Amino acid sequence: MEKIRLARLDAMTRAPYYAQALAAMPLIPNPEMPFPAGVDKWGRCFYNPNIVEKLPLRDITFILLHEVSHLLRGHDRRRGGRDALVQVTVPDEFSPDKPPKQQTILLWNIACDLAINSDLREMLACEPPAYVPLPEAFGLPPHRTPEEYYDQLLKEGKQLPFSGGGSCADGDPRPWEEEAGSEYRKMTDVERKMLERTTAREILNHKKTRGDVPAGLLRWAEEVLNPKIPWQQILRASLRLALQMTSVSKVDYTWRRPSRREAVMGGDFRLPGLQAPIPRVAVGIDTSGSMSDRELAVAIAEVKGILRALGTEITVLSGDVEVHTKQVIRDVARIKLAGGGGTDMRNILKAMAEMSPPPDVAVVITDGYTPWPPTRPPQLGAVIVLLTDPDGDCPAWAKKVVYDER
Repeated sequence: MEKIRLARLDAMTRAPYYAQALAAMPLIPNPEMPFPAGVDKWGRCFYNPNIVEKLPLRDITFILLHEVSHLLRGHDRRRGGRDALVQVTVPDEFSPDKPPKQQTILLWNIACDLAINSDLREMLACEPPAYVPLPEAFGLPPHRTPEEYYDQLLKEGKQLPFSGGGSCADGDPRPWEEEAGSEYRKMTDVERKMLERTTAREILNHKKTRGDVPAGLLRWAEEVLNPKIPWQQILRASLRLALQMTSVSKVDYTWRRPSRREAVMGGDFRLPGLQAPIPRVAVGIDTSGSMSDRELAVAIAEVKGILRALGTEITVLSGDVEVHTKQVIRDVARIKLAGGGGTDMRNILKAMAEMSPPPDVAVVITDGYTPWPPTRPPQLGAVIVLLTDPDGDCPAWAKKVVYDER
């Protein structure tokens, strides 16, 4: 029996919850590949027999578990709009005195590799092969998401290793995948989803009976079986509901708009129509020193989305321990942010409550590391808090929405 097939049996023994996925992944030899193995987005695992046969069985087991992890975690879908191939500026590791150099790398693939490898090290209870990249080698913590690793690597510009892999890592087909014959069946998107759910259930069952599941893998399984609703959708729905409740409560009669029932009355009587006022929305942005550029960019993007949804002007306030700016805008390009000190969103809420008239809906965008009033200011209508940090604090009287970068 080929060593790679022995390694697959070994992988099934070491990670029984992966057994069905490993069995569903055909092993296709290709001696032209420049690295040991890579799985494509159709669930087919290509490997170079000339390289693989020279490796110890333990290393091949690790490689197969690594590749099936790309498949199960849907890294090709999770890449989203991120660039797969990125040029980064890195210092010359051999000549520190020389100017930095440009390096072109498969950054998303490397970020996914770091997320997988830290989990596999815990799963197998041993150190992986020496050539396998681990988060600690780049000063990064283990068991984080590929999205987090990607952002950090892109920001810090570290010397990174060569990374190969297949299209399941980033969605871009490799030449050997396109050349593969029809004898190797492609897994459909529906079959992949079913395999992901089956594997996730096996992981949770394994956790209940044996308890030894890596933290990142357990988090993935829980997310597959209990998917989160996108935070943008929650925020829009919360805002829409709050505006509807406000509009319904403030509908009143007006003689400026005749009632449609006049025609039924034959025009003999003049009847007033109904008119709902234009809702007033205020957005408070936390500009304290704890808010990163990324978090402030999220705030600006949400203001833009609210403007587009309402089609009318809104009031935007920014501040840290005090309110620094207050603007009525129709165009997000006109927003001016100021701050950088401590954090106290009570002052932003106080400024909103003192507006004349006060807003029907108040949205506060903050990391949540702030004191809050014990109760909702009575002048304000609905209050929605968008937390840019999931560990931040939100008062019980406000609608909480947590930003998730995925």
